[in-house]
Amino acid sequence: RGAAQVDDRADVYSLGVVLFELLAGRRPFLGSSAGEYMGQHLFCEPPPLESVAEGVPGDLVALITSLLGKDRESRPR
Repeated sequence: RGAAQVDDRADVYSLGVVLFELLAGRRPFLGSSAGEYMGQHLFCEPPPLESVAEGVPGDLVALITSLLGKDRESRPR
């Protein structure tokens, strides 16, 4: 969706996904099909990291939350 608008902030989002998985031991979204999984990435907020991973420092939780923001303009560059 919107392939012409893909820029470096897509990589920032991907970094957030990888960091979430490293700390939580699971992906931020769990879908039963490829379409459901992609739809969750596009439209759903991930679960709060602190609800699936204990002991993660608050600053790191805030960073990962910002990396996974749906509004690409609000993601760090």
